[in-house]
Amino acid sequence: MYKSIVWIRSVLAASPSSGRSGPVACGFAARLRAVRQLREGSVFRPALGVNAFVAPDGRLSLCSGVSGEQYGCGCSGTAMWIALQRHGWCVGPAAAELAGEWQRNAEQVRTHMQQWLEELHRAGMVVDEKTGVPERG
Repeated sequence: MYKSIVWIRSVLAASPSSGRSGPVACGFAARLRAVRQLREGSVFRPALGVNAFVAPDGRLSLCSGVSGEQYGCGCSGTAMWIALQRHGWCVGPAAAELAGEWQRNAEQVRTHMQQWLEELHRAGMVVDEKTGVPERG
């Protein structure tokens, strides 16, 4: 867990909003890479209106501006969310980055990340790229 917090802090320090908790940009550019995402096997992306906030302790909170639902994540969830954003929501490269940081097998991290995304999908925080709707939708 400590390595996750250190990695999260280093990523946030390199971002324009460093030193502050607040929205983590879901970025228009990430959405423009939809073709690449599908080609590389990524299936999920943030649902419309979902805001992400990282607290100083490294925990991620997701809040749907549409439904008002909230979802909290621990440090590993925060690290996965940030890695997915950095890699255009492509699971493979994001998992490979975290596997290196966590000194774990990349395929195990990918499996864990995919299961976590499916959990977020059930919670309505991410949508399936193929259908464009959250599971609750």
